[in-house]
Formats: sequence, C-alpha cells, structure tokens
Amino acid sequence: MANLRVDIKAKRATLKGDLVLDTVMRAERQTRRLFDSGKAWRINLAGIRRADSAALALMLEWLARARRRNGYLRFEQSPEAILDLARVTNIRELLGL
Repeated sequence: MANLRVDIKAKRATLKGDLVLDTVMRAERQTRRLFDSGKAWRINLAGIRRADSAALALMLEWLARARRRNGYLRFEQSPEAILDLARVTNIRELLGL
C-alpha cells in the first residue's frame, strides 16, 4: 500500500513516501492551504521513495496554481524517480528541474 506524509510550514511543503496514483489526490488536498498566502512557495520532494506519472501531473497542477496566483513555485531536492520521469516525458525544464 502506498503511503505519503505531507508537512506544511509557512510557505514550504515537505513530502515523504510514495507520490503515486493512490496518493496524489490526498497530496493535492493537503497542499491547497500552501498557496493561501504569499507569492513564492517551495515543495521539497527529497523524501519521495516512489513516483509515477500521477506525480508529474500533480506537479504541473501545483505550477498552474502558483501561476494563477501570480506567484512562483520551486521544487526542491527532486529524487531520481521524478527526474527520470520528467526527462522521459520531456517536461523537466517546464518543471524547473
């Protein structure tokens, strides 16, 4: 079973566990409040053990949310699983990785 923990402090979210199809909707709901204040946010992905294409879709949604608020989102410490998926799908630059 996929497991994910999301911790939010100020304008930074830290994710730990699996960012896969089974967990992305929970991650999306839990990170909504991240974008409630400010114009610059960070999402730390160093704790992600497994990722799939659903993770990339969520990352694109987070970027769109930041842009709708005229803000800036930075992904920090993306693990190889996400970097590899972004490279294969040719969206690494779009995600700022």
